[in-house]
Amino acid sequence: ATYQVLEHIFLVCYTVELCMRFFAFGCAALKNGWIAFDVLLVAVGILGMYIIGPFLQYTKTGSDKSLSNTLAGLLVLRMLRLLRLARIIRVVVFFKTLWMLV
Repeated sequence: ATYQVLEHIFLVCYTVELCMRFFAFGCAALKNGWIAFDVLLVAVGILGMYIIGPFLQYTKTGSDKSLSNTLAGLLVLRMLRLLRLARIIRVVVFFKTLWMLV
């Protein structure tokens, strides 16, 4: 239960961040590859948390296991969120460079 609460909180934070970026820069924000990657991650997160996840819970009670198995396979896309660490590493390297300038 704690994991799901944190998942909702972080997904809301990332969604708000993207909305602010698009408000500030418009569609030009997508020219940055990292922001495009963030859009993909947030889309997969929303799809998994609010569409596929509840639908899976609903189909588990039914008799159609093939649909449930297909949708469960789509949740593998959530593994892309691990690549978010690459962005964090990039930011750490950037701050290290800034620290050297000071």
